[in-house]
Amino acid sequence: MAVFKLLKDVVTREPYYVDSFTGQMYRRAVCTLAWPWHPYAGWVVVVGEYRHKPTTMGEARHLQVLSETESQSPEELIRTVDRYLRQYHIPRVITPEEDKRVTLIDLENDKRRAEKKPFLRTESPMNWQGKGEGLIPFYMALLNARINDAKTLFFGPASNIPSAVQYIFNAKSDHLSTMPMIEYPPVCALCWAIEALDLNPMAEWSGGGSGLPSGIADHVGGY
Repeated sequence: MAVFKLLKDVVTREPYYVDSFTGQMYRRAVCTLAWPWHPYAGWVVVVGEYRHKPTTMGEARHLQVLSETESQSPEELIRTVDRYLRQYHIPRVITPEEDKRVTLIDLENDKRRAEKKPFLRTESPMNWQGKGEGLIPFYMALLNARINDAKTLFFGPASNIPSAVQYIFNAKSDHLSTMPMIEYPPVCALCWAIEALDLNPMAEWSGGGSGLPSGIADHVGGY
């Protein structure tokens, strides 16, 4: 299991993370939760953005899928979210707040309130509406830019997400416009993470102030 240490650059004062096992450095990370959709399991995914700059001019920073868990059990998914948020120093999980199943997190927080434990905080995906009808082309464009246009998204050797993504890539284009994306939990979880990172790029160090934005996917672990 990866152990992330939160550090700060001595010159720029920019926070960053180091994987104690691999030595890989990350600028930030996000965690996402896609609930089960019968017969498919739900997914919790963590994606990190590398700290080092790309070697190709104009190329986006590389992303790495750091952890993934699939389960049919909402309770297990919530426990996994709690573990990942603590493990990777991420303060919120990205999941559609309009989804009725978020009530399960509310119930968990009621228990935590009674036990005086920290709450599990949530944030909706930026452009998500309903069940994701008509959104697959948009999200597939984000994925295509990182998988096919340039290889800037990396999975672990045991990852099960690539096969799910390939299934969507192989679907007929006329079907994509009406497919409820929520029916594909692993694709949802991955795309919500990429959206949070790609549509909220961190400012590069400018030499004045912190040079860091605030809000979703900012310098502290994703938000």
